[in-house]
Amino acid sequence: MKKQLLFVLAISVITAGVLSGTVLAQGTDTTNRQAPTREELEVRTQQVEERQAQRILERCEAIKQRLTAHIGRVNQATEQQVGVYERLNGRLDAVITRANEAGYDSFVLVEARDSIGAKIIAFSDASTEATAGMSAAADAACETDAAPYGTALSDARLSLQAVREASAEVRTTFRNTAIPALQDFVAWLEVNQTVEQE
Repeated sequence: MKKQLLFVLAISVITAGVLSGTVLAQGTDTTNRQAPTREELEVRTQQVEERQAQRILERCEAIKQRLTAHIGRVNQATEQQVGVYERLNGRLDAVITRANEAGYDSFVLVEARDSIGAKIIAFSDASTEATAGMSAAADAACETDAAPYGTALSDARLSLQAVREASAEVRTTFRNTAIPALQDFVAWLEVNQTVEQE
C-alpha cells in the first residue's frame, strides 16, 4: 500500500510541476507581447483598405459582365421576335395583294397591317431604351456612390417590363385585328368562289 501511495504522490507532483510550468510559460508570453506601433496599425489599415478596394473592383467587373451578357440576350431575343413579327406582317402583305387581285376591299387588312407595323416599331424602340438603361446601369456600377447604380438598375427593370408589354401588344393587336380581318377575307373568298363555280 505504501508503494501505491508513493506512486500516486509521485504522479501528482509531476502533474503539478507540468501544469505550473505551462501556466508560467503562458504568463511570460503575455508579458512579452507589445502593443502594435502606430506605423504597424497604419500598415494594417492600408492593407485592409487595399483588399476592400480590390473586392469592390472585382464585384464591379462581375456586375458589368452580367449586365453586358443580359444586354446581349435582350438584343438577341428582340432580333428574333422582330423577325417573327415582320414575317407575319409580310404574310399579311401577301394576303392583301391576293385580296386586291380578287377584288376584295382590303381596307381592314391594310389597317391591321399598319397597326401591327406601328406596334413592331414601338416594341423595337422599347427594347433599344431597355438596353440603353442597362448600359447606363453597367456604367454606374463602379461609381463610389451606390445611388446612381440603383436608380439606373430600377429604370432598366421598368424598361424591360415595357419591352414585355410592347411585345404582348404586338401579339394582341395581331389577334384582335389581323385574325378577324383574315377570317372575313376567307369567308368572302368562300362565298365568291361558290358563286363563280355555279
